[in-house]
Amino acid sequence: MTACLNKISLIGYLGCEPRIRTAQNGNTVVTLSMATHESWRDSATGERRENTQWHRVVIFNPHHAKVAAEYLHKGYCIYVEGQLRTRKWTDSQGVERILTEVAVPKFKGELVIMARGQDDQSPQEDKPSWENPKSQENPPDLDDDIPF
Repeated sequence: MTACLNKISLIGYLGCEPRIRTAQNGNTVVTLSMATHESWRDSATGERRENTQWHRVVIFNPHHAKVAAEYLHKGYCIYVEGQLRTRKWTDSQGVERILTEVAVPKFKGELVIMARGQDDQSPQEDKPSWENPKSQENPPDLDDDIPF
């Protein structure tokens, strides 16, 4: 058997408010739009360059989903750890769509709030502790019936 690993870690900023929904099995699922960026100096022109990548993050872990739904807001800097998942479906016009996302599964993954957005003026003492123990249980199958 060949060893495999599907793990992704990102640090970036939320581009919008978290989207909260209930899956068919009754579990809360939170979707985030997260931006990461890199910058460099162009060697030919000396000009500063930037590249921003947008990532769709879907949180299935109940604890992390609760934290995201209650405490995350646009502009927050977060650390997220999960697995890359690719979904394929046909939309209502018959066009095949493909989406790659970061999934934070039910029994694995991490979510850490690194910094609040600049507009957030809520007192620091109101913020909970973000220590998130990792479970060694295997993640369940994702709810593949959810169209994206």
